[in-house]
This record gives sequence, structure tokens and C-alpha cells, in this order.
Amino acid sequence: MTRRASTPTRRRRPGDRVDGPPTRRHVLAAVGVAGGSALAGCLSDPEPEASATEDRIPYSAAAVAIDDHPLSEPLRFSGENSCPVCTMTPADYLPWSCQLAHADGTGLFFESPGCLLAYRAVTRAHPTDAPIERIWFIDQDTREMFDAADGFLVKETALESQASPMSGSPVPFATEERAMAYVDDADHLDADDVLTIDDVDRELAAFYRGGRMPDSDD
Repeated sequence: MTRRASTPTRRRRPGDRVDGPPTRRHVLAAVGVAGGSALAGCLSDPEPEASATEDRIPYSAAAVAIDDHPLSEPLRFSGENSCPVCTMTPADYLPWSCQLAHADGTGLFFESPGCLLAYRAVTRAHPTDAPIERIWFIDQDTREMFDAADGFLVKETALESQASPMSGSPVPFATEERAMAYVDDADHLDADDVLTIDDVDRELAAFYRGGRMPDSDD
């Protein structure tokens, strides 16, 4: 299948799939993700009744999944899509929004990487037995979507200063160069915090969304 090529750093072209100007790390910590009302919603804690307890999954992915997601490319985010993990609308939280497609075309949209990783880690929450085939994130510099298999995630731990939805997320970049530039700008991070999607395990997913995950996947 054809992979999407990385685009030059901090430069947008006509026809880019995701709107928004390029940002740097210190700008990410200073700006909201979708305006005043959206920011208030994304920073709020999950409602208590929706939290995971013991081995219970606090959401139904089947309720918001689509059955015809192409495997060749991502889809444009729509106001009709809801994140299965937190129920928020991904289209309201660009550039943190992301999406995935199972091998049978079952597709899901998430308002942030943290929620996507929580879903990915709990396979019994999946509405299909087909494996996850493709994942797409948005590069936090170029604001363009990229295939997660070709990109990188920075394991951000200073969540109190991160203006991402919910309780924080790793920071996605299409190239290792841009991921390392982010790390170099942060005293609390180093090269070991630059990960591929295959490096992400259940423990890291729980660091960002433990309250939305059951204690085990058995």
C-alpha cells in the first residue's frame, strides 16, 4: 500500500488535510486546542460514572465505529465522529485528533493519541476481531496527517503544561528530526523518549489514560 510522504518542516501546501499553523513546543504549552469552549471541555476530568473500575470497560467502541474506513488513507474528521474512549468530538480538537482502521474496514476516530493508545491496548474493547491495520496521527509541527508506522511519538511527561485534550498525550511527529527537535527543547526529555508506535505498551497507554482502561485485558 502507498505510504504518505513526509512534508518539509513548518511548511504547508495547498490541499493540506488538516488546518492550523505550525507550532513549536513552547507554543503548544501556551495555546488552547480549539477555542475557549472546546478547551474547557477537553481539560475537564472524565465523568465519574464513565471511569474504568476493575476489569470493566467504561465505553462501547461499537457504538461509534464506522464499517467502511479505507485502508489506503485517512478520512477527514467530521463533527459526526466521536471518540470511543472519552466521547468527545475529534474534529473539535485538531491537531491532536487521530484515527485508525482495522483490517476489515472498521474505523474509529479519537480526539487525542492518549485515547487511541488506550483503545489499542485493550483488545477486548475492539468491536471487531480484525487486527488494527493502519493508524494516523497529526504532526504537531506541520499539522499534516501521517502513517504511525512511519513516524514517532515523544513520551511527554510534563502533562501539567501540555495543552492537549483529556489528561495528556504523547506528541506525534512524522519525522525523527522533528521529534528530536522537540526533545532538545525540553530539559526533562532525552532521546530515549522518542518512540515508534511499536514501542508503545500497555503501561505507557495507562500512564495517559489509566482511568479509562480496565485493570487487565483478560
